Amino acid sequence: RRRRPSGQRIVHSPAPQRPPVTLTPRPESILRSKPPQTRPFQSDPRASSGPIEMDDDSLIGSELDDRYVIEAILGEGGMGRVYRARHKMLGKQFAIKVLHPELAASKSLARRFIEEARSASSIKSPHVIDISDFGALEDGTGYFVMEYLDGPSLQDVLDADRHLPLAKLVTVGSQVARGLYKAHELEIVHRDLKPTNVMIVHPDEAMRCVILDFGIAKHPTSDSRSAVTRAGVRVGTPEYMAPEQIDDRPVDGRTDIYALGIMLYELSAGRRPFDAESNAELLMSQMYEPARPVKEVNPRADCPPELQAILDRCLEKNPDDRYASALEVAKALEALV
Repeated sequence: RRRRPSGQRIVHSPAPQRPPVTLTPRPESILRSKPPQTRPFQSDPRASSGPIEMDDDSLIGSELDDRYVIEAILGEGGMGRVYRARHKMLGKQFAIKVLHPELAASKSLARRFIEEARSASSIKSPHVIDISDFGALEDGTGYFVMEYLDGPSLQDVLDADRHLPLAKLVTVGSQVARGLYKAHELEIVHRDLKPTNVMIVHPDEAMRCVILDFGIAKHPTSDSRSAVTRAGVRVGTPEYMAPEQIDDRPVDGRTDIYALGIMLYELSAGRRPFDAESNAELLMSQMYEPARPVKEVNPRADCPPELQAILDRCLEKNPDDRYASALEVAKALEALV
């Protein structure tokens, strides 16, 4: 266990999720940081969220490549805006993500946006968003086309149910883990896994969990501080960031396993393992403080010792002490039921 600098008070009280932030990951700068005041945007291609109110958008009603008619804005993220579109010939709805104009002005970022879409499209898993097409607008701005999904986000489920029974937690956790495993096989690390980036399709039937938004993912051709990171685009969400991510050390699949551990803990306990009054204290907790046992936080939680052991291993501060692969996490969870 890493030792935490003295004199830092950690407050274990519920706090709302903060928006993703770009960090200068050194302990002294962490101690000086303040929670950002911006509101997080949704960037998921889900039907249930519906169109949202934004400023007039010139793309609404236009066509892309004479195939897709842009119908409405679904949301916005750090890399781009997401639209609902309809394929003219098929009559089928899709979600289309268009790179932000200010980022499109950078040729390296525009090129990387398409490279990442191409790379993410190679992940073949029912538990990872399917990217079927990509291209560029007339002005060269990149876009890519995703499946349009109908269902709530995992965050919506948490907001409604607070915490999940063991069987449902296992279903969600194992499917997300298997989706991550397929990405990690291709050396793609998500780096921003959180409940708002997981959709639940058919929540009352044959549940399908789908991981969204690989917009800040680390790909085989990128280093741990990619062009996107250097440009100041969001690099993670504080509540779900692994210690190595905070400390600007190299990341790999085990970084996503840590974020998955935070999510599983939240699904079981009804709250995250680390909460604080500021991003500074939160990040110090992530780096140095052990997570309290779920039963200590919520005595009513459906968390047998075997699940607690899985959570503890996912949340190890040292990546070498975590599960070696997300597939191991999936199998460990599935063995619980």
